[in-house]
Amino acid sequence: MNKDLLDELAEIDVPPLPADLPQGVHKRVNDQLLLAHIADFALRCLPQAMFYFGRALVGACYFSLTGSHYDKGDNHAD
Repeated sequence: MNKDLLDELAEIDVPPLPADLPQGVHKRVNDQLLLAHIADFALRCLPQAMFYFGRALVGACYFSLTGSHYDKGDNHAD
């Protein structure tokens, strides 16, 4: 089903940029989009990445100090 949707979207013609669009509007829209992307990355992606990196770092330190893995939750390897 997704392939059909993607095929349909591939065939749709994208209208060209309007010739009467002022350069100032174009720049403001681009600046707002860039700001939104940076904010999304800084507020959502980086904290999550730091959290998981911190967990891995703490696990590595714990293993280095104790010689065993921190057992949290069920062990699904059995």
